[in-house]
Amino acid sequence: MVARERYLDKNAERICTNFFNMAKHSNLKKTFSRWRQNSFKICVKEKMAAELRLMMTKQKHEHEVFCITEQKHKRAQHVISQKNLRKTNLAFKEMTKFLKALRVKQSVLK
Repeated sequence: MVARERYLDKNAERICTNFFNMAKHSNLKKTFSRWRQNSFKICVKEKMAAELRLMMTKQKHEHEVFCITEQKHKRAQHVISQKNLRKTNLAFKEMTKFLKALRVKQSVLK
C-alpha cells in the first residue's frame, strides 16, 4: 500500500512538473515569437527609413546637378553674348575710324 501511494505521489508530481514545463516552454515560445515579430517590424522600419533617406539624397543630388548645369548654360550664354557684343563694338570702332578717315579725306578734297 505504501509503494502504491509513493508511485501515485511521484506520478502526480511528474505530471505537474511536465505540465509546468510545458506551460513555461509555451510562454517562452510565445514571448520569443512576439520578440522576433517586433524585431522584424523594427528592422523593416529602419530599412524603409534608410531607403527613403537614400531616395531623398538621390533626388537632392539630381536637383543640384540640374542647377549646376543650368548655371553653366547661363554662364556660357553670357560669355557668348559678351563675345558677340565685343565683336560688334570693335566693328563699330573700325567703322567710326573709316568714317572719320573719309570725312578727313573729303574735307581735304574740298
